[in-house]
Amino acid sequence: MKNKILFIFLNVFSSLIAFVKSFFFLKFLDDSTLGIIVLFQAVIAIFGLFQIGLLNGGYRIFSIKIEEQNWKSVNNLIISFICSLIALLTILGTIIGVTKGYNIGIIIFGVFVGGLAILQNWFTNIFIAREKLSEVNWLNILSNIGSLAIVPLIFVMPVFGALIAISGLYIFFVFFALVRNVEIRPTAFLFNKILFKRILVFGFVPYLTGIIYIINNQVDRFFIQFALSTEYLGKFYLAFTFISLFYMVPASINNLFFPSAMNQYTLNNIKGVFNSAVKYFLTNLLYSILALIGVFLFADLFVNLLFPEKIYQLQYVYYLLPGLIAMILSAPISLVLNVAFHYKSIMIGQVLALFLYLMVLSYMANAKIFSLEYVAWCKSFQGVFVLVYYIFAFMLLYKGVKHRKYLKE
Repeated sequence: MKNKILFIFLNVFSSLIAFVKSFFFLKFLDDSTLGIIVLFQAVIAIFGLFQIGLLNGGYRIFSIKIEEQNWKSVNNLIISFICSLIALLTILGTIIGVTKGYNIGIIIFGVFVGGLAILQNWFTNIFIAREKLSEVNWLNILSNIGSLAIVPLIFVMPVFGALIAISGLYIFFVFFALVRNVEIRPTAFLFNKILFKRILVFGFVPYLTGIIYIINNQVDRFFIQFALSTEYLGKFYLAFTFISLFYMVPASINNLFFPSAMNQYTLNNIKGVFNSAVKYFLTNLLYSILALIGVFLFADLFVNLLFPEKIYQLQYVYYLLPGLIAMILSAPISLVLNVAFHYKSIMIGQVLALFLYLMVLSYMANAKIFSLEYVAWCKSFQGVFVLVYYIFAFMLLYKGVKHRKYLKE
């Protein structure tokens, strides 16, 4: 219990360090530069689509406590794949840069950072699955401090300095992870067709839902860029920052419950899975209440004190809040569906939510009524829709489990 509390505390501390970096960006960079930062972060997130489900499958395999020799093989294969992916995309990017006249240096840098972001994700999965929760937070703290130390570059080179500071997060994380943890270092370049297929069996369908999730989180950025401008992305930067910070603690809470729930399901202890989900829901509910009180009592004062020129952006945070709370309250239901391999239910919900969101954004753009206020409201309604859908899906699952008498009293 103490380790779990420490894990959440360190995660909050890491989030505060990340906020300090965002504070410098908000305080000293103009909206156009902030818009470029948002696009750069979106590209890094989209780069994660190239992992084709290996990270998801590897995480699930690690969560069911496989033997050391087997997990070392899984680790070697996934790291080999990521390195090969970086090399391949670097070559393709260079060819495109030469033929189209793009800046080759920026392309190679973007590919490198995208690859490191996938590596960071993979190492985080390993530590969580092996229940080394404190290591994840110490690495987050070290990497955030390292990237924060680079932030003063924005006073000399605003755009480049900001991009380097963002990239430093992934560079330092991977570096310190390899230095501090000998066991995660690859021992061989490995590509085993049988093992590759086995990992994909565990991870490809969750990867598909992850694709939808990533697109869902990034699509509004590209619509704002298309319908308005990069500067308007900067005007929404406070909202984007709030979304990232708001999800940090729930993400760490999820990392506490998923490996345990997965293990309970492997042991056919369905009641244990549901008990984990209930505890997860109550924890997220408490966090939601505290976050709601904190935002309405202190957000206005806080923003006015630190960056009063951005106070107009706070309205978007208020519009987003109901949807954000709905999303984290739906997370325990998603966990149950995930560990029970009910991917179809998750996929349907994610696809419906994305489809409706795209339809509304497209209509607003075509009707020339697109605005940041409408984007915030639409994203919030989308979160509520996901919660309602997951409640319905959970009711069907629970009814089915009781009917098959898998749930032991």
